[in-house]
Amino acid sequence: MTAQEESVDETRARYAKLSADVLKIVEPVKVLDVAYWKDGGSIGLVLSDANGREHAFCLDGRSLPTKEHPDEQGTRNLFLGATHPTRKGAKAVARRGPEESALYGVMLRWANKHPQRVALYNEKTGLSPNEIGNLWEIRQFFLRLDRRFVAN
Repeated sequence: MTAQEESVDETRARYAKLSADVLKIVEPVKVLDVAYWKDGGSIGLVLSDANGREHAFCLDGRSLPTKEHPDEQGTRNLFLGATHPTRKGAKAVARRGPEESALYGVMLRWANKHPQRVALYNEKTGLSPNEIGNLWEIRQFFLRLDRRFVAN
């Protein structure tokens, strides 16, 4: 079966089995922090693993097309080591490469065990910041990463 013949559920199940070893993450993870930057849409995420080690990531949203600037060309690269692409330690990784694929697997496993699982997979489901904290921003990071692997 080719990737084009694979269903969304099959793709997610395949990536959910990937090891997090390349990221040196020991699961389970907790989301410690999320930052939604006003630079065009970069989203930073900090995870804590089972050993208490923190792991920072960022999905670049700088210079993405907007109504005001429809011709902008942003990369949307994933960066490891920082919550914003311009911060010290930020390292871009290959789209759908080993690191990004491993993070996708980690996030799938995290989302699948979350009490708000249905809302995490469905952007149309309302999330109240007063009730759930920053889950809306976490969902944005997760769904942006998800769209890199599946065509919904």
